[in-house]
Amino acid sequence: MVSLKNFIKEERFFHHYQPIYNLSDHGIEGYEVLFRTEKYTNPEEFFDWAKRKKQLYELDSRSIHKAVLTYQSAGFTEKDGNLFINVFPSTLLHPQFPSFIKHIINEELFSSQHLVFEILESEAIPNYSQLMKVIKLLKELGASLAIDDFGKGYHDFQKIVELDPNYIKLDRYFVKGLLSSEKKQGLLKLLLNFCEEHQCKLIVEGLETQSELSLVRSIGLHYGQGFGLRRPDNIANLVKERERLKTLPPGQMEDRRRFRREKFGSKECKVTFLDFGQPKLQILKNKSVLAQLSDISLGGLKFFCQLDLPVQHKVLVKVQFSHNHEFFELPGRIIRKEAHSKKDLIAYGLEYQSLSKQQEITLCQLINSLELSKVT
Repeated sequence: MVSLKNFIKEERFFHHYQPIYNLSDHGIEGYEVLFRTEKYTNPEEFFDWAKRKKQLYELDSRSIHKAVLTYQSAGFTEKDGNLFINVFPSTLLHPQFPSFIKHIINEELFSSQHLVFEILESEAIPNYSQLMKVIKLLKELGASLAIDDFGKGYHDFQKIVELDPNYIKLDRYFVKGLLSSEKKQGLLKLLLNFCEEHQCKLIVEGLETQSELSLVRSIGLHYGQGFGLRRPDNIANLVKERERLKTLPPGQMEDRRRFRREKFGSKECKVTFLDFGQPKLQILKNKSVLAQLSDISLGGLKFFCQLDLPVQHKVLVKVQFSHNHEFFELPGRIIRKEAHSKKDLIAYGLEYQSLSKQQEITLCQLINSLELSKVT
């Protein structure tokens, strides 16, 4: 088993990047860096491990360095927006942090004017006066400050008064149920007025539906982030997307790609039977088989398996698979069976049934990423 010290030293982690959009013109304000590792699906568990081993600063600083270097090496510059980096208060207060960040800037890894440090809410701030000195230094170097997950963490109002952030990122709590909550809508308006008066940008996190997007726009909010706009992705796919956007004729919407059928090649998936439509086959209900996912669209998908299924009864199933560290579960009915196009395998066509809005959003992003992966 690899020790945490070696895990950090060998940098056995990577990052995804999620765009933060200007909701007025759909331009990109910047990208938030999101920590990922094969060892833990939940990054918080990994950082908790580092805290227990008293190696949080080593992990946090190493992660920041790698994220900046990856972003810069991919050719992203100030024209592509700011880079939003999550950082623990204890990291900012560490004696070595000032020299560490100066090293990054002096080594010209990235322009300091486009670094935004997001102070995480999951850790209390033990020494405000000392933290304010560090923030002052960062701003003198040209970096910016964001308060992350506002409304969720420790002493949020004290943070925005004392630390004078350039950005406030609202916790997704504010979006959940926003359509039916006049109190939340009113609070957003108050926060927006505060930010406009104090030259601070307000970012709404957790946007997932068109209705939520339309409402926050109508309130007057200018910046947003969430799966409904763009899921986090690796830097390679973002580079391909950036290059593709450059080739589109003016006025064409990139979303038109959402309706294409894209090929997986051969991806393993699990097919679970939910209903066969006839009593004699109900013994197989809730049983699963391994299959190969061939291609996918917003309307349905195709998979191969060894079973000869009674398609005339429209078998109800759910198909589960993972792609780029994201889990997908898609319910549907088998509506067609094709000839034995692969040895010992039968191809089936599935039509989705009762997809949620979030599942549709996820599918759009998946289909986009599959098409982008073909761009060289």
